[in-house]
Amino acid sequence: PQTANGAHLRSQMVLRGVPDWQDVSWGNLPGAASEVIEIEDLLKKQGVKTTLLMDTSANEGQIKSMLTKGPLAPDLIHLAT
Repeated sequence: PQTANGAHLRSQMVLRGVPDWQDVSWGNLPGAASEVIEIEDLLKKQGVKTTLLMDTSANEGQIKSMLTKGPLAPDLIHLAT
């Protein structure tokens, strides 16, 4: 079973020859960028205020900053990789 911090999963992966998560390079999913842009367009057409963060601007600090704005925090966050 995977532990809360993933230690067991990581140890099993190392035993199977899978590199540690820090050494894995994750690429973007094909179509993720166009999907996000299409969703933003649909929401804007419905009068929903949107903020689009992509690539390096969609970082942990930016997302945390958005979430701590109290009543101005977004009602919806869509994450795509």
